[in-house]
Amino acid sequence: MNEPDPSHDLFGELRSLLEKPGSGDNWSRRLLEVLARAREAQGERAYEQRWVPYLEGRRDQLCSPLCTCRSFEEFERFAALVPIASFCLNLAYKLMGDEGAKAIAASPHLAQLTQLNLGGNSIGDEGARALENSPYLLRAHLRL
Repeated sequence: MNEPDPSHDLFGELRSLLEKPGSGDNWSRRLLEVLARAREAQGERAYEQRWVPYLEGRRDQLCSPLCTCRSFEEFERFAALVPIASFCLNLAYKLMGDEGAKAIAASPHLAQLTQLNLGGNSIGDEGARALENSPYLLRAHLRL
């Protein structure tokens, strides 16, 4: 396996976090922050070639939902950083309608969701059908 450079400070931070896994959003967000800085510092190609395979080797530590995202943009960013992790997405009461539901339904990252909360929005039949027929929304518990 092609590991990130062990002398790199960010890799040290990542290893430290994974050696003492925490729970809850604070630990997860620290982990995601380190990964975002690593991708920015080393470039997307190096990140995908070294950091992502390293994370795949630690899949058991990342199998439960990593965090609850409170915006679709945040979820997309985090899901791209850790493609093997699962997430919860809470978009309740975001004034979303059918068009927003259709945009969400089209995201390939939905496969990483275990829970999607869209309660309190104005999603009608058209948006609900888009979510129901999404090829990506496979295992998430959906609340409308």
